[in-house]
Amino acid sequence: MNWIKYTFFLVGLILLIFDELKNEDHSFMSIAGLLLLIIGLYIISKGIGDKPVYNPYAIKSYEEEE
Repeated sequence: MNWIKYTFFLVGLILLIFDELKNEDHSFMSIAGLLLLIIGLYIISKGIGDKPVYNPYAIKSYEEEE
């Protein structure tokens, strides 16, 4: 499931770059590329807060405290 977010991002980026290099009217491909790029970035940024909370100062066992 992790590959979907990067696929959206990369396809959107490639569509935007290809449409800019083509130098014709920027209509459907620009909108589709921008939309895919935004969706990809949104999905990638949603996963940033899913990391577990890690407290390096927490006591793991009572033996370490002594």
